[in-house]
Formats: sequence, C-alpha cells, structure tokens
Amino acid sequence: MEALVKKKAVVGLSLEEFRIPQLRQKDVLIKILRTSLCGTDLNIYEWDGETESPIALPLVIGHEFVGEIVELGSGVSDFNCGQIVSGETHLACGKCEPCRAGLSQQCASGLYTGINSPGACAQYLALPTSALWVHSPDIDLDIATLFEPFGNAVNAATQYELKDKSVLIIGASAEGMMAAAVCRHLGAPCVAMVDTHYAKLKMARELGATHVINVDDENLGETMEIMGIHQGFDVCLEMSGNPEAYPLVFNHTKAEGEIVLVGILDIPQRMDWRSFILKQLTVKGIFGRKMPETWQRMAGLIKEGLDLEPIITKRIHYMQYEEGVEALKRQAPGKVVMTWEGM
Repeated sequence: MEALVKKKAVVGLSLEEFRIPQLRQKDVLIKILRTSLCGTDLNIYEWDGETESPIALPLVIGHEFVGEIVELGSGVSDFNCGQIVSGETHLACGKCEPCRAGLSQQCASGLYTGINSPGACAQYLALPTSALWVHSPDIDLDIATLFEPFGNAVNAATQYELKDKSVLIIGASAEGMMAAAVCRHLGAPCVAMVDTHYAKLKMARELGATHVINVDDENLGETMEIMGIHQGFDVCLEMSGNPEAYPLVFNHTKAEGEIVLVGILDIPQRMDWRSFILKQLTVKGIFGRKMPETWQRMAGLIKEGLDLEPIITKRIHYMQYEEGVEALKRQAPGKVVMTWEGM
C-alpha cells in the first residue's frame, strides 16, 4: 500500500510503499477514504520533537481519518465489513487502573495512532475495535474525518451549561473555532474569540463567534464594555496553549465563573492564583475525548444540524500532501482534507 511516511529524523515526509497492517484478534482493517492534517503532523514533518510520545522510525503518520472496514480480525463479532468508521487517537491498554475505571483517555501506557503506532495517512489502517466509532451511513466523509479534533472541541465546550451564558474562547485553532460553533449551537448568545490572526478570526465568525478580538490591536477589556459584559464572562475556554493567555482567562472570567483549560503549555507556567481563589472560580483541565460519550455527543450535534463545513478550506489528493503541509506552515485557517481515493 502507499503511505505517508516519516523515514528519518530530518525535515520532510515521503510517499512510500509500506506493508499492509496485519490484524490481531480484536482488530479491523480499514480502507482509508479521507484524512485531515493537524499541528502534530506538521511537528513530525519539521521534526521539532513536540509530540506526546517518542517516535520510532519509520512511521506512517496521521490520526484524523474516516474509512471503511474491509476485513475483521478473528475475534471480532460486533462490527461488519462496509461500516464507515473513524477512530480514537489514544489506543488505551485496557488493563491499567484508569482504563478499568472507564477513564481510558488517562491511560499512561497506551499508544498514539500516527505518533508511536502506525497512522492513518495510508491506504489501509488496522485498529482495535475498542478505538472505533461507527458513523451513520449518510455521514459527509469530509466532516467525518474531522471527528477526532472535533471531539476535543466538544469535550471542552460541554463541560458546563452554556444556555444563556457568555463565553470567551482564547485561541482560534481549528478546535477553538469548532468550540465556538458548539457553544452557539448549545445556546450561548455571546461567544467572543481571541487570537492574533485576522484570517482565523474571520473564519471564527463564520463558525459562530459573535465577537472577535485581535489582542495585538484591540483591548479585550474595552471590547467587553462595548459588548455589555462588565463583570467578566460566564465561561472561558483556553485553547491556545500560550502562557500569555492565562492572565486573560483568569482576569476576564466573572466571580464564580467557569474555566476549561485545553491548550497544553510547552513549558511550566508560573501563576498568580489569587484571582482563582478570591473569585471562587471553577477550573477543569480537558485532555482528548471520552469514548464513547464524546463521540456520541458529536454525532448528535451533527445530526441536529451543526455545520462544520466552513472550516474545511482545502481539499487535496494524498499525492499533493506537500500543498497541505505548506498550508499548515503558513498557519492558514481551517482544515486540510486529503482524499485517498482515485484522482
């Protein structure tokens, strides 16, 4: 099969002939139909070391995908060939204490698809059934390939009640913009998006943000006054992983407000926790998605009519992967979707 491979510890990727994965007892073989690219793929391309786990080369990259089951392992009885599926990136061990407690996203000994386990940027992928999500047969394939990052947004945005709440989102990443769409869909009348990238802020408006603030040129506090928010936002989602965002989060959330921290910092952050204590804030950290709860919620939102189409800004064939990488390098807003079907 053809696959997008990181062969050596240098900049770049290459299309290679790679072995079709062998199935274990509880695996299925998936014919890949679409994949989308993310920042982790760019990190691997540029070889900057910023991945969640050590990488063993050569490695097939990619973890955001949709495909069709074409073969079942000998121990698989609850899935069928022909089903359209996506999958969880974190391949939990199923044996540790978090896994046994139903917290597989906290598994410390699992693998990560496309990082230290063969990835989805290939014509075929083998995954354990525990990591699979079966889509509705009529799912739009381009939207289906977004479910893994969409899950980060949904898991973050659904931690608190949003109806009639004002929401501040820091970071117009793809996940941040999808979180804005979710917040609006779930009844938040005011969703303010903060970033320093005008094109991303423009797209955030298309996806549901009611206000956008470029903090390089605008003062968030002054904008809040114009918006009629005098005491702070009800809910704040920090999705940038930028240390400079933390003062914005804690200073602009109202007393007894609610905060979700999603963006992962590159280095430890020193914090002045006085506002957290004095304002009696509630803070949650969010990592990844829950299986199957988050996936069920995602499917429900799409069925209800939540529209993610504006976030797909580039569609390419996998042989044009360098165009997708270049879009990531330019920090172009939105998602790049690659088809693995014929030209």
